[in-house]
Amino acid sequence: MMALGYTSEKPNIDSLEERLTSAEGLEEVKILNKLAVAYKDISPFESKNYAELAFTRASELKDNILMAEALMNIGNANWLQFSYNVAIEKYKQAAKLYKLLNDSSNLALAYS
Repeated sequence: MMALGYTSEKPNIDSLEERLTSAEGLEEVKILNKLAVAYKDISPFESKNYAELAFTRASELKDNILMAEALMNIGNANWLQFSYNVAIEKYKQAAKLYKLLNDSSNLALAYS
């Protein structure tokens, strides 16, 4: 079953990785976050790498929305790697940003 999931995700991942080669700024961060989500069930390690890079780039751009999204992706990857304490800490950090942004929908996700 995992092979089927990987096969269906592969074209999307390939497309995103291709777009990433020429992306800059906000577009780069958005693609990095999408790659983190795409790899989540295939390779939590790879997902975490993309999410951490997204967080670094979003921090450089001072974009709280994309920083929070990256933190959620880092949390998800850590959760799947059984690093529950780290995951919870990343969710808490994301929640602080969502609260600052008055984003109640994503704040609820960060707490769930």
